[in-house]
Amino acid sequence: PYPDTPLHALFEAQAARTPAATALLAGDVRLSYAALNERADRMAGYLRGRGVRPGSVVGVSLPRSLDQIAALLAILKTGAAYLPLDPAYPPQRLQEMVADAGAGLVLGPADLSDLPAAAPGHADLRLPLDAPACLLYTSGSAGLPKGVLATHRGAVNHCQWLWETY
Repeated sequence: PYPDTPLHALFEAQAARTPAATALLAGDVRLSYAALNERADRMAGYLRGRGVRPGSVVGVSLPRSLDQIAALLAILKTGAAYLPLDPAYPPQRLQEMVADAGAGLVLGPADLSDLPAAAPGHADLRLPLDAPACLLYTSGSAGLPKGVLATHRGAVNHCQWLWETY
């Protein structure tokens, strides 16, 4: 049986077990589980202050970085789903994806400077595993791009399979 726990809660449990262990490595920069969790909590507080709630969709237009991973975790911690937006895509395509997804907020590099200095407290969020985690768009090679919703259950099952297999 696979864990009956959403993605962000599995991460938080790992951060509690191994706070000093390296969670992310980007070039010469290492981020511990505790530091990544704290950064994601600060971002989640910022997102809640901007009206992000369970069931929301938040666009993420950030380059691949430590902050991008923290942002994805933060969105999951609010109960929302993230919509990855590649900054290299044509602006028209990005606008269509945001509109079609109903994303009420797009998180960009400028938002990262507005984070609170400390992580605000938050209630323990209980999400069903069938709650949306991510909204991905197809390439649109056969017509218009279509949004495909990924749930926490699918992601957790995939991660569990990876852990068992590798």
